[in-house]
Amino acid sequence: MALQKQNSYSDLAPVAKEQMQMVKSDYSYMSKVISNLHMNYKKTTEECHNGKYIISESKFTKWSQAKAKEISPNDKDMQAQIVAKMEALQYVDVGQDKAIKIDLDYAWGGTQRLKCVFLAVKGLPNDKYAVVYGLYSFQWAEADNWRLRCKYWNSEDKKQKLENWVLYRAAKRAYEAITGY
Repeated sequence: MALQKQNSYSDLAPVAKEQMQMVKSDYSYMSKVISNLHMNYKKTTEECHNGKYIISESKFTKWSQAKAKEISPNDKDMQAQIVAKMEALQYVDVGQDKAIKIDLDYAWGGTQRLKCVFLAVKGLPNDKYAVVYGLYSFQWAEADNWRLRCKYWNSEDKKQKLENWVLYRAAKRAYEAITGY
């Protein structure tokens, strides 16, 4: 049975790895910005977890709702995004999607919040699905005498790079759920 379960997820590891490769340059760029250039933090909070499951089609809708509540217990909008993405993925043979939320505060001492859930699903025989997810969330509070520059962070280029930064970390968590490392 363990071999069968591992094979159930085997097509999902390359899906997560490919997503990581697609956004790696943006991830590297933003890692430098966040770590090296932007260090006036009062406080940072990081959350990450992952999971892999085999779900029967008959239980999929209720399970996706319960799992979304578990993944993002205090954010109903993110829960709705996760459920919608999972329900859409049940119609593909193999696929992936993401739910991302970025909230930037440009006030002095503002708090920045980034969250991404990466989802990968594979249809299995006997009306079952292999589901893998990875969550990454990062929050930081600026020092009282520091704020984000709206002109810099609000450009389409930087928005995309920031989304890709948090997506890379979530996809990595999903990959780790499958491979164990």
